[in-house]
Amino acid sequence: MKRFVVIACLAALVSCGLPSSVRKQIAAEHRHLEDVRQSVSAEQSELGKQLAGNSDLFANRPEPAKWNSEIGEAQQELAQAAQLDRELDQIARADRRNERNRAIGLIGRANQLEEQARTEAQNAETAAGKWIAFKNDPRSHEAELKTAYNQLHGSDADALSKRIEQAEHDWPAKKQALETRYNGVLNLAKDANGIWQRTAEARSDLESGKLTGAETATLIEADDSLAADAAAFHSQENELSALYDQLYTSWDKILVDLDDRDDDYRERIRTVRTHITDLAAHQSETSSSEAWTSVSKPQFESVKNDLGMAIAHKDAGLFDSEANTTPEPAGFAYIAPESVGSNQYGYWTHDHGESVWNWLPQYLILRELLWNHAYRPVVLDEYRGYRVAESAGKTYYGTNATTAAPKYGTHGSFTQRSYASSRYVQSGGFGSSAYASHRFNSSSSQSPRATSFYSEREAGKRFGGNAGRSFGRGAGKSFGRGFGRRR
Repeated sequence: MKRFVVIACLAALVSCGLPSSVRKQIAAEHRHLEDVRQSVSAEQSELGKQLAGNSDLFANRPEPAKWNSEIGEAQQELAQAAQLDRELDQIARADRRNERNRAIGLIGRANQLEEQARTEAQNAETAAGKWIAFKNDPRSHEAELKTAYNQLHGSDADALSKRIEQAEHDWPAKKQALETRYNGVLNLAKDANGIWQRTAEARSDLESGKLTGAETATLIEADDSLAADAAAFHSQENELSALYDQLYTSWDKILVDLDDRDDDYRERIRTVRTHITDLAAHQSETSSSEAWTSVSKPQFESVKNDLGMAIAHKDAGLFDSEANTTPEPAGFAYIAPESVGSNQYGYWTHDHGESVWNWLPQYLILRELLWNHAYRPVVLDEYRGYRVAESAGKTYYGTNATTAAPKYGTHGSFTQRSYASSRYVQSGGFGSSAYASHRFNSSSSQSPRATSFYSEREAGKRFGGNAGRSFGRGAGKSFGRGFGRRR
């Protein structure tokens, strides 16, 4: 008896009809197919008229065959869509609920084929129409051709040339990379010159009213080629200009807070940029901005020990793609090696048997932003430890000489003091540290999360340039291109 009931229920389930929503989609697909058929037919008819009425323009040209081929492909795609449409009609007649998913899949494939057919037919007719428009009004199109040509030989190109020459002088190590990209830009300009020269006779005949169909075709091809070259030139010019700016900018991404509320993993990043405005005069501008960014759980886990540290740093003289992404104490990358003694940012002094790093006045704002306004002098022994870790590709967390606890990073003594107001700290983020102070012991992990929230808006600050003169051991000394740790 039970078996009979189960079989009866299954039979009833199969006999249930398609959902009304699927039936509506099938009906809409029928209408869509017919609409596209009419559209492709109209495009095909218009293309035929254009080709027949301009035989002199298209004589011995390969374009008409290409356009007719595209129309043919559109018709083939419509034929495939029609076959799918017939299958949908059969599904609708059978009216079985278990065909729902199959119907939805067929509708999706049919719509895709139909839109491809519509696009290919429209592209063919539009391309032919452009040729006709050029033939009917060649002078206005010649003006477009001149505009495209001039874009490749304007004053901006000359200005870019001077900037690249300056960058190659300032950063010799980047000369080859800059030259390679700049030569690509120059090649586009050379190609434009060649096209312009090859169309000289056709342009002359246009001016005298003697333009032939073949010459019209030549000018149309030149117009397309110059337009493509101008677009590529503009794109590559912008990329090269961006690379130039990167060379004159150092930046750090400081992890200033973390939040994993409701499994929404986020980092708050302070981006500190120092842009060199005059390399020879050691002038620069420092700017800072902060924003929360959503990250994946693995990314969150990878930096949860690095609060207060620079999780990425790029020196001036390098491209952004060459940034160091090994977390490190913020600001250490700007300190000169012991063997060098000084650089653009400061110098080592020796007093009472201790070597201490001193920042030049114009970089004190940079220092404060990197150290979260809680700077503690860096001594030589600490810097040596950092360099050893850096050379091994490891993160340096330092050591508090009194407690043997880490000095930097999430569980570092410096971080606990200077980032005490962060959301991560307020939520008990330091509680798991074996070195947590009494203030940040494990009991703090039970405290409620902070109810105040940082503004989600990107907030930027820009500070002045060369705010003071060099002094101390490095005073009066030309630092040249001695930027950061890699100089």
